[in-house]
Amino acid sequence: MQKLELQLEYKTTSGMFDKDVYMKPYAALDLCQSIAGRHAYYLGIGADTLLKDNLGWITARQRIKFFNTPHLFDNLTVITYPHPQKKYEYFREYECYDQNKNLIFRALSLWVILDFNTNRLSNKNVMPEGLYHEGSYFDGIIKPINAKNDGILVNKYQVVKSDIDMYNHLNNAKYIDIIFDTLKIDSKYYDELTISYQSQAKLDDLIDIYKLDKDGTIYLTGFINDNLCFSSEIKLKEEK
Repeated sequence: MQKLELQLEYKTTSGMFDKDVYMKPYAALDLCQSIAGRHAYYLGIGADTLLKDNLGWITARQRIKFFNTPHLFDNLTVITYPHPQKKYEYFREYECYDQNKNLIFRALSLWVILDFNTNRLSNKNVMPEGLYHEGSYFDGIIKPINAKNDGILVNKYQVVKSDIDMYNHLNNAKYIDIIFDTLKIDSKYYDELTISYQSQAKLDDLIDIYKLDKDGTIYLTGFINDNLCFSSEIKLKEEK
């Protein structure tokens, strides 16, 4: 039986790093998004195939933990593998290593399939037969708490044209730039990130962003006209 895993090589570029030459979180999640799309295509369940039935892959939640940062012009090895389908949920895991086999990050994403005819989730069985990874480094992805309840309004972001993806909404990886631009935290100070995408942001939408600091964790939540858009959780590194 086929092992449902894909391994690809990428080379880092200057645009993937911040001023301290640490990998940007956007770059890491963009790698995950890239390899997930290619793997789905190779498995015959890519965006082009699903669109024939007016269906589409949507990322519902993502969780990523950083262990090291690569160097400029490093050769990266990124590995991805899906987990068995759970009704409406399609979990996919990722690992990234530098050319010296140092672990850079691990990530877990929860995907769903949206039926564009009804704008509802589809539980259509699209996953192929093969050898799935049953275990996981992570214990799941819990939706972060709502920072609006006890937090404060810290930013307003208006979606611009360059943020829009092929599904005509704000690209999921771009949320990460919005989050860290709002926080103004350098990459070397955080350890783990979780984000939940609740509703789609469109061109010119204005996102109100609320922040809550609690026990070494930062919660950032975005609303569009009082409708929850996203919620996120950023864990800071412990001081040594």
